[in-house]
Amino acid sequence: MSVDSKKELLVRSLYFLMGVCICAFGAAMFVLCDTGTDPFGMLMQGIARTFGLSNGIAHISINAVLILVILAIDRSYIRIGTFISLVGMGTVIDLASRLLRGIIHSGLPFWLRFFLMLLACIILSLGLDCIISAQIGTGANDLVAVIISDKAHWQFRWVRIAVDVTWVFSGLLLGGVAGIGTIAAALIIGPIAQFFMPPIRMLLQTFLNNTEQ
Repeated sequence: MSVDSKKELLVRSLYFLMGVCICAFGAAMFVLCDTGTDPFGMLMQGIARTFGLSNGIAHISINAVLILVILAIDRSYIRIGTFISLVGMGTVIDLASRLLRGIIHSGLPFWLRFFLMLLACIILSLGLDCIISAQIGTGANDLVAVIISDKAHWQFRWVRIAVDVTWVFSGLLLGGVAGIGTIAAALIIGPIAQFFMPPIRMLLQTFLNNTEQ
């Protein structure tokens, strides 16, 4: 690998890590609002409640198991971003939860929790854009639908829906919370992420161009 390639990988990895931290901060806000969480967040929350774990440790545990399964099926899907996500996401979720727990909680008026939940959706979308733009892989939980679609030759959108439904029902059985936030996450995170994607990609390209000078 050339020096320039190493520099580019470093920049992309740092950009990915920034996206992971932003996503994790938004995920922590989402859970603390107590208005329901996104599909995978419900599984994370359910496992955390069932086994007495923090949300971050639950996130790391689930993804560690998924990585082992993916390695057994087809290790080519595992990239550096998968491991950055494994360690970074859960760690920052717990750190952000500790920082925000005294500020965001179920005792707040519903209208304020609803507003904070919408803000969390925006934060999650921005983090997701950074992760996608970096192009060095993604978290194991997001790879599940990709691998099933590739191996079974099924349309990705239907597989993704089925996987999300599986996360939701598994989370509900384990004590995860569904609510208006679950619906909001399904409806608005995608469009918000699509809206902010061009400037997020341009920002990454600016960083990459600066490393070439």
